[in-house]
Parts: sequence; C-alpha cells; structure tokens
Amino acid sequence: MMKKLIFQLLVVGSFITFLTSCGEDEESEKTPLTEAEGQVVVQDIVTLTAEINSLNMMGLDAFSTGMGNSGGRYAEDDFCGEIDFSFTETLITMSVDYGDQGCEDEDGSLMKGKIIFTIEGNGESSSITQTMELVNFSSDGNGIDGTFTSIISNFDEENLGSAAISTSAKDVTLTFEEDGSTLKYSGTHTYNFELNSTDYELEVLKVDGTANMVSRKGVTISYDIQDDLNYKTECFEDEFHHPVAGIMAVSTSIHNDFTLDFGDLSCNNTVTVKSGDVEFDLELE
Repeated sequence: MMKKLIFQLLVVGSFITFLTSCGEDEESEKTPLTEAEGQVVVQDIVTLTAEINSLNMMGLDAFSTGMGNSGGRYAEDDFCGEIDFSFTETLITMSVDYGDQGCEDEDGSLMKGKIIFTIEGNGESSSITQTMELVNFSSDGNGIDGTFTSIISNFDEENLGSAAISTSAKDVTLTFEEDGSTLKYSGTHTYNFELNSTDYELEVLKVDGTANMVSRKGVTISYDIQDDLNYKTECFEDEFHHPVAGIMAVSTSIHNDFTLDFGDLSCNNTVTVKSGDVEFDLELE
C-alpha cells in the first residue's frame, strides 16, 4: 500500500531525476511538433519516468528484504540476489548483487548486475542522505547505469507525510533491450506526499523539478515542471502509472517549445500537448 511504499522511500529514498547531453548541439531551425513526432518524444519522457519508478520500487523491495539479514544468497525466498549489509548508528551500507548471469525475482524478471546503497543519518535526525549506484544493472535486458543522490528532509517517523525528498542524478544511461537504444539524463526532482488516514486511495505523490535528457532518437530535451506532477494511489490500483495531473514545459533541439498537461486527476493515460496554436491529445503506453 501507499504508506508502506512511502516508508520505504523515506528509508531508501531514490526517485527520479533526469538528464543532459554531453556537448552542445549545433544551432538549427526548429519546426512545429507534429502529432507523430510528439508521440515519440513524449513517450520517451514518460517512459523514462516509468522505468526509473519501476527500478526504484525494485531497489526498495531489495533493501527492505535485506534489512534483517547480514548477507547470503536467497534460494527459495522472494529475493534472488546476494546481499552484503553493514551499519553503524549513522551509516548504512548495502550492496545487492544479482551476478553477471542474473537470477529471476518473484515476478519472474531476470535481474543482473549490482546496486550499492548508502544511507547517512538515523531516525533521530530530521535529514537523511542516501545514494544509490547502479553498476551494469539490468531487468529483463533493460539496463541502467549511474548514481542517484537523495536528501530526505523533515523526516519524522510519526508523520511520514511531512517529509520531502530531493533527488539528483548525473550522467545516467538507460539501455533498452529491444533495440539497444539509449536514454541519457540528469536533473533534480523533489517529492512530497499527501497522505489520507481514512482512504489510502486518495493519497497523492507530488513531483516538482527540472531535467535534461537525450532521447533514443538523439534529440536533446529539457523540461521544467511548472505545476506539480501528481501520481495517485487510486490510479496505480487501476494500472495507470503515469501522472494524472500537472503541467510540464518542454524544449527540444529540433522542435518549437511545447507543454504537456496531464489532466485533472482522472485515472487515464492521456496527455494534452500544446504548442502555439496547435493542440492534440496523446495516449501513453
């Protein structure tokens, strides 16, 4: 449920960040964004978000599974990797190693590579710093390499909703198994939670921030979240994993600037693209 997810986020921290190309593109005349081009560009943006969220949840599950264990390989448990775990009062270090050949997790996904976590701080501190480094990590052939750093402020075990998470990443690369294409990104995002003690389905994760990325087609993209992106528990239950509200301003190296409007909190995968006088809806995968 959302509260468990939030608690794990506060312990392990990392959520999303995005990215930047190395070097500057030559100046070229920009063109209006067409619906066909928009489908590709926008899908890369939301795919990046979804992949990082999926990775993050996997990492959190691995961490929570290993919290009570000092190490060893799980054979018939839910978790298939090898864990090396150590801690002091103010520092937790853990590596999750799936090996070069990999192993299947509880969902049947083939996991490979290594994830290294460090957490500085404890329950008595209002601030916790966490890093997550991914080394040759992949899930079902989809790879990710890079380091995420999160600062969790206003941490209070009695009031998880008061916490804010700021996560940054640099030079992170996603590689897609289907065609070997890559997404590269860096950026900073903040996360806040709206909890509901009577109906967890009404709980909302709000995301703000900026990012730069290079798409699978080699297009340089930067964006600024102008109105918080909203991820709603009720929509997760219905398998809608994209934002269901919020506005993002987007610039690319080849298109006129445009905005993405994710809606009014209704659970769907539709986003409205606006560029000048042009406006159209896209259905996200």
